[in-house]
Amino acid sequence: MLARSYDALERPRDAAAYRHALESKPRDADLLADYADALASANGGELSGAPMQNVAAALAIAPDHPKALALAASAALDRRDLAGAIGYWERLEHAPGVDPGIAKQARRNIEQSREMAAKRMHIAVRLNPALANRVHAGDTVFVYALGDDGNRMPLAVARLRADQLPASVELDDSMAMTPERRLSDFTRISIVARVSASGGAQAVAGDLSGGSGLLVRRGETIEVVIGDIVK
Repeated sequence: MLARSYDALERPRDAAAYRHALESKPRDADLLADYADALASANGGELSGAPMQNVAAALAIAPDHPKALALAASAALDRRDLAGAIGYWERLEHAPGVDPGIAKQARRNIEQSREMAAKRMHIAVRLNPALANRVHAGDTVFVYALGDDGNRMPLAVARLRADQLPASVELDDSMAMTPERRLSDFTRISIVARVSASGGAQAVAGDLSGGSGLLVRRGETIEVVIGDIVK
């Protein structure tokens, strides 16, 4: 009761009360899910780590637990694992005794995620071996899509490290910099990959880059080779 009172008072940092409750009821799926939610709220909504450990424990005890399924779906979405998120939402939609409103929202989430997955772009990025000596493992690699309207604001952006190259990268509407310019709004796009030693969003002399050129969006994987030096 104390832990849930803290929730009602929007005091997630007092989630330790759940931990004390779990000491006496360690297999209570409700407590585990509530504790996971409180831990995530206290950490800015971040579900990885301890919150997901508690979610997994709750689902091991009660595989159809609505709150645990909802949290697991959110965590999968945070990881950009659309297939995983859809799987959890499908279980939530059909969970025995689930509130009709929750089931309806789960269905909407499923439909939106499937639409997003259908519009996702797959990019294979690699570095020209001739430039390998100019790259350090911790350099930042930006992979982004541009529309054909001349606007240089990316439609979607992914970031990785140079030591992850070659890499498979996926871009979708969840990576948009602004809701007014989304990947799905454009049929003709170009893909750019850039290595930045400074980690800056703007290209500077000495960065390495490569691009696909303008192309029409299709389902196949787009290959981009980073082989030019920015002047």
